[in-house]
Amino acid sequence: MNALELYYSEGQEFTGNWVGEGAARLGLSGRVNAKTFRSLCENKHPETGEALTPITRTGRRIAQDHVFGVPKSVSLAYACTGDERIIQAARTAGLKAMMAGQALISTRVRTNGQDFDRKTGNLAASEHIHLTARPVDGFPDPHLHIHYVIFNTTFDPVEKRFKAAQMVDFVNRTVHLDKIFLTALAEELKKLGLDITPTEHAFEISGFSRELIERFSRRTKEIEATA
Repeated sequence: MNALELYYSEGQEFTGNWVGEGAARLGLSGRVNAKTFRSLCENKHPETGEALTPITRTGRRIAQDHVFGVPKSVSLAYACTGDERIIQAARTAGLKAMMAGQALISTRVRTNGQDFDRKTGNLAASEHIHLTARPVDGFPDPHLHIHYVIFNTTFDPVEKRFKAAQMVDFVNRTVHLDKIFLTALAEELKKLGLDITPTEHAFEISGFSRELIERFSRRTKEIEATA
């Protein structure tokens, strides 16, 4: 496994799920495996092994990682109960946000003297769920979050080929996408019968004290202290 594979698999069996219309066009669905993940990292078609986009530059951007993190009380609820419905609620919310982000993907058009970006509205991404934060003093806190590795490729429906993806609009709308995720997550958790308490930036599951939430937020405190 290369460094990217090791990180997203957390050193365990490589897992994840394919997301996006671009992935579907490549014949990718269901579970991710190391072979297909590596193919897209190397800008190769996962089935044929041929170059995926017309140009593969040295030092090219392989992919972009977007992370959706749940409020701390949600992480604690899963850590305490192991209720897989909480994971599914996060996945459902993440997929809703990613589908909104997919519509923002473009590609460059540089043929016949043209110079503009064309909306493609499709992406190829892999979804990876992590359950803990980076360790502090050797111990990780519960931190449920989802990585979406958005590969640098999109299908141009006009030129009918895969090309490098333009992510500018996606990046500029990340705050909006995060809000879509949190709103959808709150709704999914309510369907499970959980009470939600709004906070300044998101929400928490009712019944978790601020003291408990702070106790298991050491990584956040470390980041804030460094900043």
